[in-house]
Amino acid sequence: MASLTANLLNLLTLLGQIVEGLQMLQPNDILAIPHFNYHPSFQLGEALCNRFGINYVTEVRTNETGTLLEYGVCVDSLHQESQARFNPNDWANDVIIIDECDQVFWHLLNSGTEVQKRRVSVLKNLKQLVQNVLGSSHGKIYLSSADVSDTDVKYVLSLAGEYRVNPFVIVNNYRHVAGNCYNYSFVTMGYSCFNQLATALTSNLSI
Repeated sequence: MASLTANLLNLLTLLGQIVEGLQMLQPNDILAIPHFNYHPSFQLGEALCNRFGINYVTEVRTNETGTLLEYGVCVDSLHQESQARFNPNDWANDVIIIDECDQVFWHLLNSGTEVQKRRVSVLKNLKQLVQNVLGSSHGKIYLSSADVSDTDVKYVLSLAGEYRVNPFVIVNNYRHVAGNCYNYSFVTMGYSCFNQLATALTSNLSI
């Protein structure tokens, strides 16, 4: 499933509600792959994971056999030598969430960060992950972004190989209607600006 919504809307809330509802019908483990950002990457990753009730890889706990439970991890770490000790064969009838998927895929294919050193193995693991999940009976992959395109969907479908699926796309066309915007220069700010701020505060308006 691909989720396309306008900028400034809370994609995590929308996707979280969808996943929460489906989890009630068919519980699955969740692997979240957020967009990697140099700063503050971990905060963004943790925020995504918190929305789905899972740990980011830096907080993850292990079970009795030492296998990682459901977690979130950036695409750079989709290899066996990472902190996640990622193995695509650990995932099948599970939920994969790729947030800001267009940026994740661009980063995977073009970035000069740590992923550059292991790009071949990460690409192989991502392909195997997609095939394991889409080839299972209950596995699901969610692509989420304000800028998701046919290219992103087709890329995932190309990784699926022989497993043919019909993507389901949700487009949210709602756009928040902004209020009035007032611009003040340093010279003209004066009492007029502060008076309007005071009025807005006493009227419980947004500032």
